[in-house]
Amino acid sequence: MTLISEYSLSVFLAISLMSMQLWTLSGMAGPLLVVVVIAYVWIVLFPLLGRDYQSAVLSAGFVGLSLGATPTAVANMTAVTRHYGPSPTFFGH
Repeated sequence: MTLISEYSLSVFLAISLMSMQLWTLSGMAGPLLVVVVIAYVWIVLFPLLGRDYQSAVLSAGFVGLSLGATPTAVANMTAVTRHYGPSPTFFGH
């Protein structure tokens, strides 16, 4: 089940990123949105959640969700937990 879900997520992300017309967003609010999201996560969300590993995993998920899709949030959280170890409280494996 894990293999199928990871493969499906990868395919979904590849298809959705390929269909995005990034050139239409480059001159608009894209860069500003990224700065606002990073500042919000760093200044508000991460400290509010407790400044620990669990809050880092949730913050990574929030950044992915801010990019526009829940699968991106899951991919970000998966990347963090693969690199630093499982987070059973919020994103168990």
